[in-house]
Formats: sequence, C-alpha cells, structure tokens
Amino acid sequence: MLTGSAVRDNHRIIMVLAGMPTMKSRIQESERLLDWAFREFGGYTLFKAGDTVDEAEVWLGTDPKVPLTLTSDAVAHDPAARAQGHEGDGVPTTSRSRRPSSRARRSARSW
Repeated sequence: MLTGSAVRDNHRIIMVLAGMPTMKSRIQESERLLDWAFREFGGYTLFKAGDTVDEAEVWLGTDPKVPLTLTSDAVAHDPAARAQGHEGDGVPTTSRSRRPSSRARRSARSW
C-alpha cells in the first residue's frame, strides 16, 4: 500500500494505492493518478466569504430571521469536463492523455 498527498495551486489531493504488484508500479501509477486528478478536477467557487447563503427562522428571538453567512469561500471540486460553462474557477479540459490505468480505476471504484 502507498499513501500520499500533494498540493498544487492551493489544491490538495490525497490518495491511497493498493493492489499493485510492486512498489515501483505503485509509484508510477501514483504519479499518473496525481497528474490526472490535478488536471481533470477543477475547483470553482460556489459562494464567496461574506455571502449570505440563506436565512434561518428564529424562534423567540428579537428578529424573525437571521442571515446564514459564510466565513470563508465555499469551493466545489468536480471533474473539469463537468464544470464547462460554469462561471466559476473551473478550467475545462478535453485531454485524456496519461489517465490512471484501468486497474487503478477499477480499484478506486471498489473502495
């Protein structure tokens, strides 16, 4: 088993690889998997810090409702191809080169 974490442009990816025959194959697959994840998963901002997302009703309060306000940005990470057309920070790409191997993708689905 190989565990790892990498940060690129303030975006952290955490991974766990298992089921490969050698440490060398796990290292090679981890490099491909990290490159693929950083390329294909784009973050886009749903709400900015300070935005009011909704209001909550207050029972026995001085005000009937209070704002629900974020203290930090709410960012979603989604495959970049699905972020196409979104006006956030997602950067779509159609490149599929150097995808993780089919064995790694099958292993990831079994978790």
